[in-house]
Amino acid sequence: MSDSETSIGCDFIEDRDASIDPNLHYRLTETASGRTAIPAGSDLNWSSSSHFVGRFWVIPPLNDEPELVSYRQAFNEVEIADDLYLDLHPSQSLDLCWRQLQSGDQHLTPHQRTYVENRDANEWPRGHVAYDPHNRTWLVRIASDLLDDDAVLLAARRRFTIDPARCRVVGDGHLN
Repeated sequence: MSDSETSIGCDFIEDRDASIDPNLHYRLTETASGRTAIPAGSDLNWSSSSHFVGRFWVIPPLNDEPELVSYRQAFNEVEIADDLYLDLHPSQSLDLCWRQLQSGDQHLTPHQRTYVENRDANEWPRGHVAYDPHNRTWLVRIASDLLDDDAVLLAARRRFTIDPARCRVVGDGHLN
């Protein structure tokens, strides 16, 4: 690689020689990118590639912040469920999504993998995210034990790119 090629991004690298902790992958990719809202005149509420639906589990954290593992798909990868919601296909049950996490279908950090491999989907509190494109509203079902946990709700909003002003959150005792 020539000097001109290596110097292109030098201004953007804070510490070129710093080691990168693979457990920080999601924190790095979930950094708020500004707007999460879908503009009213846009058809992104049907076809966005940066907004997601899916399932998530809250596992023991690596640090002080909640740790989520998730099986998610972008709006442009899912179907309309019951002519109402953008959601995972009905065949993608909680257990199937959990098995797909174990098979490497979704990225997991090493820390997350230790809590997913050889474990059962029901061991952790969990949630489900769907989107109503007609009303431009996210629908989040979460373990009722976590309903008042603002840090977990923030982590879920970041992971699925949810506009907090357009979100309904419902506690569900079956997800504890």
